[in-house]
Amino acid sequence: MLEAVIFDFDGILVDTPEYYFKHMKSYLRAIHPAITDDDIAPLIGHTFDAKVNALNQKFGLRIERAHFAKAMNEKVRAEMLGSLVPNPDLLRLLGELDEAGLPLGIASSNSRHNILAFLERLGIAGRFSSILSYSDASVPKPSPEIYINAAESLGVACAHCAALEDTLAGFESAKGAGMKCIAMPNRFAAGHAFEGADIVVKDFKELSFERIRGLWL
Repeated sequence: MLEAVIFDFDGILVDTPEYYFKHMKSYLRAIHPAITDDDIAPLIGHTFDAKVNALNQKFGLRIERAHFAKAMNEKVRAEMLGSLVPNPDLLRLLGELDEAGLPLGIASSNSRHNILAFLERLGIAGRFSSILSYSDASVPKPSPEIYINAAESLGVACAHCAALEDTLAGFESAKGAGMKCIAMPNRFAAGHAFEGADIVVKDFKELSFERIRGLWL
């Protein structure tokens, strides 16, 4: 039975992927003009360590992880935070889950600082009993570690958790942990089939507590 719901952050709770893509493209083309959109898109949803390693290896660059992450995070926060508004369908779903008495968690490849900045701006930080960031797992998604840790932090078995993910790496992480997984692909992941997903939806309009609970019925 459904006992907890765990959300990815980027692309699920907040639509950051478009902004990270935009600022990554600007940053990277300034140092290597041959980098294309198709080179950048597969990196969306991965940790900065993974992004930097992939770019340095593929293009022979010497990008410093700390500088790259700081630049991207500052630009995304500066552009988004001032105009950020809650998604009404997300708020509705969170309300339904709260009424059902379900603990809610976050399992993200972003930093805790970023996650809290956005959640507090949206006024929903207090909705989540557990917030896990990239530093809460020794191996990033698609490893299942962060979802296993998230379930443990909520005191719930993975088999009784539903996860919401927008990327293939996150989907594989949640399924690898033994959870039900609802795929809500962002545009950079829309070409993937998400085979094995328990539900595939376009947005929160298509989700409700009853539909999620129905995965166990």
